[in-house]
Amino acid sequence: MPQQLAQEYGGWIDLMLREAEAVQPTLADFADMLAMSPRNLTRKLTAEGVNLREMANRIRHERACAMLANPRMALPQIAYRLGYSGTTTFIRCFRSVSGTTPAVWRQNCTQ
Repeated sequence: MPQQLAQEYGGWIDLMLREAEAVQPTLADFADMLAMSPRNLTRKLTAEGVNLREMANRIRHERACAMLANPRMALPQIAYRLGYSGTTTFIRCFRSVSGTTPAVWRQNCTQ
């Protein structure tokens, strides 16, 4: 990792989360990619003021909304691309964040 990026773990993780397809990387995954322990990565993120779980949930929801704006994308396809274990899990998680189902959100978005 270039020296400049070594100071910005949160920014790098943000980028990786936005590009993840069919998987939701974990702290251990990121630590392995960076050749450090999960505990050390957590310390570095904390020093940057980054909460990995909050960041991951926010980015996943943003990506879900962007995909839902495309009426040609089916819910199972979106769930898969975001790394959910199934459509039901995706719907439940989306509803917990937005207060509505993906179908209702999509309907309101395209009107």
